[in-house]
Amino acid sequence: MRKGNNMCNYNTDVSLWANKRKSLAACPNGGALLQIVDGHVHDGLQWLARFTDDSHAERVLLEAGFRKAQRGYKAEGGGL
Repeated sequence: MRKGNNMCNYNTDVSLWANKRKSLAACPNGGALLQIVDGHVHDGLQWLARFTDDSHAERVLLEAGFRKAQRGYKAEGGGL
């Protein structure tokens, strides 16, 4: 849940990212490349989540099944 300040985390649940990975995996080339910048996850068009820091974001994406790519994180296999 978002509060009045910008210090809150949002969209940090592993199950949300596992579902996101499945939907992206169904897209050509695994969908958008996700990038982490200062604890924020971005898909090239919009910010998708705010984590405590980059390592927290990376841990959740990897746990959800994303693979590390040269410049970010990609969905892999198991699409819808």
